[in-house]
Parts: sequence; structure tokens; C-alpha cells
Amino acid sequence: MKKSYLNKIGKHPVSQAKRRIQELLREYVLLRDKKCVICAAHGKDSRGRVMQADHIFSRAIAATFSNLDNVILICQPCHGFWKPAHPLEYSEIIKEKLGKKKYEKLKYLSQTTLHMTARDWELEEKRLKQEIDKLKR
Repeated sequence: MKKSYLNKIGKHPVSQAKRRIQELLREYVLLRDKKCVICAAHGKDSRGRVMQADHIFSRAIAATFSNLDNVILICQPCHGFWKPAHPLEYSEIIKEKLGKKKYEKLKYLSQTTLHMTARDWELEEKRLKQEIDKLKR
């Protein structure tokens, strides 16, 4: 099985911060979206659907990695069907859900080179925790 980028990361402080951020992003979209943005399935429903946090633009891009608009909640069947097999239709669905303005801003950011230090990632982690706390209130 091919390992994804996050499965290859090591013990470097940046790698560890990005792993924690990924977990926070998942927690955030579970609270924000509550259901699959494509089919509206909720959590582990009677069909056993697992919910996933999907980065619209690659998580390898620092400028959009922890951007809350760049992550959506999607069930595993929709993720496996739409994104790899029907990428054009998938991007159109996402554009519609996000709105053209947000989508274009993310697209622009995804083409931006951003060099972040371990401290930058720690600050992002702190910001995400604050955003999660807001949603829990």
C-alpha cells in the first residue's frame, strides 16, 4: 500500500505539528459540516460510512494546509468515488458548496509558495484549537 504524505512524516517538530493540525482539522470539519457535503450522510450511519476531512487543494501546500475553507467533511464512499474518478465534477461540486469567491481565493493561495517554521505551525495549531472552541460553544 502506498503511504500518503502524512503517513511518511517523521519526528521533526514541523512534522509532528502538521500531524496534530490534521487531527484538529478533522475535528473542526466534523463540528462545522456535521455531514458529508456531497451526499449528506451523517457520521457512521447504518451503512457504516466513515467521515473524512478532505483537503480541496493538496495538503502538501503550506499556504492552504491549515486553511479552514480548504477542508470539507466527506464520507469515504463519496471521497473514493468523486475525487479520484471524477475530478472535474468533484471540483464543480466543491466550487458550488464553497462559493466561487472562496474557491478562487483558495486556488490562488494554492499557487503561493510559503515557507513556515515549526513556530508558525505551532501558532496555526493554537489558532485551530481556538476555532474549535468557538464551534463547541
